[in-house]
Amino acid sequence: MRNRPFPTFLLPALLAGLLLIMSAALALVPPAHAATAASTVDDVAQALRKNPVYVDPAAAGQLSRSQADALAKKIKDADKPVFVAVLPQSPAFPAQSVLRTLRTDTGITGVYAVRLGDGFNAGADPQVMSEQAVRNLTAAVKAPGAAPDASAQLNAFTDRALEQARAMPRSPGAEAPRPATARPPPD
Repeated sequence: MRNRPFPTFLLPALLAGLLLIMSAALALVPPAHAATAASTVDDVAQALRKNPVYVDPAAAGQLSRSQADALAKKIKDADKPVFVAVLPQSPAFPAQSVLRTLRTDTGITGVYAVRLGDGFNAGADPQVMSEQAVRNLTAAVKAPGAAPDASAQLNAFTDRALEQARAMPRSPGAEAPRPATARPPPD
């Protein structure tokens, strides 16, 4: 049996082909951080300009895609300026300012509901809903036994907000909403 030498002139072509195949395979694999990358308030605001419901990837366990789509459809069908964000409890979303910052960065007059971790808060521009109405709606969905999960809580709030919100042209520039729990300082 004769040993034939390996044709060395084929080696560069084989290595180049192998490298090409490996590069193509890696290009198809998303980066590991893509699914868990933390959003910023600005990311959420940009998303809310396009769709009235935003669910952060890190909070996706609270509201499924189909639940979020159904909620968004309900809001769009009512043609009222109601916005819902489901966010994880994290330093990227400070509880004391996330609602106000989100409204300011979105730039659209409306009612804003934020589910932050297991917490809930809402605010509205006064042209759309009074501060007292927002407080009442927020208290109703936060009452013990009122809404056992995120979907039930957000749907209950949205249903009531859609009934009470005044339709507004969706234009930027209105004053940021105050959280339902905030009260202006006495003069």
